[in-house]
Amino acid sequence: MSRTRGVAAASFLCLISGIAAGAERPAFSVVDHPSQDGRCSDDRGRGDLDRSETACLAQIPNVAQRNGSALKLTFRNGHTRVYRNQDAKCASGDAKGCVKFQLTGYFPDHGLILLECGRLDGVDWLLVRGDTGDEIGIVAGEALAGVGRVATEPFGAG
Repeated sequence: MSRTRGVAAASFLCLISGIAAGAERPAFSVVDHPSQDGRCSDDRGRGDLDRSETACLAQIPNVAQRNGSALKLTFRNGHTRVYRNQDAKCASGDAKGCVKFQLTGYFPDHGLILLECGRLDGVDWLLVRGDTGDEIGIVAGEALAGVGRVATEPFGAG
């Protein structure tokens, strides 16, 4: 496993791990002890699902810009990618096509950007390399979070 993939996996495991038996889950959280790792500067949230895109956009304005339903990322190699919300599909109840992207985290020491992919049936994440735009998809449903397992797709795959 490359160092970057190892850091990515460890960072995300910190984000979703830490289940404590019998503890009440904090608001906006999928786990009982949500990690604050990767939370953007001036983000006042405390849970997994209340991360502030506004704070992240302010922290990395040369990398990420929001224009309506489009989130544009500019990578250090000069390439760009637009993540576009599928608002019409979400409004029509299309569970397979509905997705809303939100910039929810930044790991400056590792050059990684965390995107939340909200769907009608849950949430997953993309961890994106700021230098190349390579992505790793991270899927962690409540059932998986409870046992500390995460399904991932490697950087550059897919």
